[in-house]
Amino acid sequence: MYITGEDVFRRYPVMRNWGMTPQLVDSDLIPYAEAELNGLLSGAFAVPFTDGSSSFTIKDLSIELTYCKALFTKDPKQWTARHQAVLDRIERIKLGQETISDVGSGTASSLNEAWSSTMNYAPVHGMADAEDSRIDPMQLRDERDKRGTFGDDGQ
Repeated sequence: MYITGEDVFRRYPVMRNWGMTPQLVDSDLIPYAEAELNGLLSGAFAVPFTDGSSSFTIKDLSIELTYCKALFTKDPKQWTARHQAVLDRIERIKLGQETISDVGSGTASSLNEAWSSTMNYAPVHGMADAEDSRIDPMQLRDERDKRGTFGDDGQ
């Protein structure tokens, strides 16, 4: 769980006037809001976030989507605009136009492509016949250099 009902109530105390409690929000709204968030970000990120509670952005989006879940029954017109604003923000994150900020380090990450230590080399394996697979010779040389071996014989 990225957030608690108390997190939501700190931002939106008006929800108390709607007869809601933090415990009710914990059980009836947050799981669905976080499932929606994970579903929307799953095409661009590995979800669920292992430590979403340490990310300002994930917490913020979770609070907003939880509020939207509550708002849907109270004011559908306001819900439409607010929910669309959250969806727009998520789309900016997926496109790399906005970052996901990390509380602990103050750093941010944005991934619109998968990162790999071999991503700048020619493909190693494809869907073709295994006999046609090859390893990029530049990658082999770089890996030998990292290990301190320079000859073809590994010396």
